[in-house]
Amino acid sequence: MVKIAVLAKEVPDSDIVDAFAFAGRLQIDPATKTIRRENIAVGMNSYDAQAVEAAMRLRDAGVDCTIQVLSVGGIAPQALFQRSFALGADEGYHLVDNSFAGVDSMGCAHILAAAIRHLGGADLILCGRQGTDYDQGVVGPTVAALLDIPCVSIAKDVRLVSPGIARVVRAIPDGEETVDVELPAVVTISNELGVPRYPTAMAAFAARRKKPVTLSAADIGLDAARVALSGERVRRVEIDIPKREGTCQFLEGNSASDVAAKLAQALSKESVI
Repeated sequence: MVKIAVLAKEVPDSDIVDAFAFAGRLQIDPATKTIRRENIAVGMNSYDAQAVEAAMRLRDAGVDCTIQVLSVGGIAPQALFQRSFALGADEGYHLVDNSFAGVDSMGCAHILAAAIRHLGGADLILCGRQGTDYDQGVVGPTVAALLDIPCVSIAKDVRLVSPGIARVVRAIPDGEETVDVELPAVVTISNELGVPRYPTAMAAFAARRKKPVTLSAADIGLDAARVALSGERVRRVEIDIPKREGTCQFLEGNSASDVAAKLAQALSKESVI
């Protein structure tokens, strides 16, 4: 049986963040240099949702597999795990500890790598290409480095072509690239995979009865000092909210065609068309 681990992250809803920023309501915590999340809904990172979808497609293709979902910290992780269970994940692991608060990407990768070792390893580790909050895209490759296994990034398709071999189609600037990688390996999934499926109402209801296993730093044999806030390798010095300004111009005319002609002329002048 193939053991698949999916790394998932909880992030603020990007649409709400944009709306708050445009309305001038988005605030930055001056102490932590992070976005204040009050009144901002959170959920699974969209790229990670596609990683879950990639795991489900492998199962649909006939791969006999166990799918585990691992997530570090979070404000309301039950929504993330319930969605994963509803889609078909077999196991969920919530990695939470006081020492995990405020960890950077390197610290998060250490936590996930230690958890995967604690759980007996994985044949295939899937994760999103990046988080939609800070867009760094380093956790997946760093987990691969810590586990000393290969990493294939920005995948639009993943298939098992033989025991121990995965065929990955990568999205590249000029098209796509197909590579074969020996397992165990990490594969980061991109949005080119396609729209993730939605769970059925019955599956979503059944998932409410399932709970993830909570694991602390001690449980996974990880030195808390290694990932503590004081031990960050990357420190966020400042974060700013760009000013968003817009102008609105009303076009008047004797008819719809007259207004349309003026609109076309204005767009042409701005080199939009």
